[in-house]
Amino acid sequence: MLPFEAPPERLADSALLSLIHPLRVVRELAAQDAILSLVQARLKGKIGIKRYAGDSYFCQDYDQWFAPGQMSSDFSERMAYRDALLQPGCEAQWCIFDPQLSIIYGERFLANPSDVESFHKQVHYFNRSLRQLTPEGSCPELYYLKNGEYVANDHTPLLWTQANQALALHLMECSVKVKLGAGV
Repeated sequence: MLPFEAPPERLADSALLSLIHPLRVVRELAAQDAILSLVQARLKGKIGIKRYAGDSYFCQDYDQWFAPGQMSSDFSERMAYRDALLQPGCEAQWCIFDPQLSIIYGERFLANPSDVESFHKQVHYFNRSLRQLTPEGSCPELYYLKNGEYVANDHTPLLWTQANQALALHLMECSVKVKLGAGV
């Protein structure tokens, strides 16, 4: 089924990035490229990256539809209701995936320092991940539309995002050393 998640309903899912990093299940570059291309083409947003098209978790004005205790509750029995609230294109934009993409491209560049395109993508996604930090420097779970403006949800800091951000920073430092000719 790869590079798709669950065709034909779900063709792109950012969770598949985990098969590349950290799980290293998908090792063939062509298969990795297909997953990376689908995520970037179909799920990359202005702020972050959607989990999948049609994801209603923290859709627009989510805090208006659900009480605080309900926002993260199990919706498996009422998913159709939550999905009905989603306006097309108003999925949450997650912060965990940009540093993950930076890591993937950084690992590619470090394995092959002549791969300038991977270095440029590493830098691009690293910079996007930095722009997602809150003014206090925290790594949010996601940004969602609240009254027409993207805001971080209350799950801040999210340790998964923070861990990815730390590794992305480490690999960025290694890549810069390689680019400057200092080695790793």
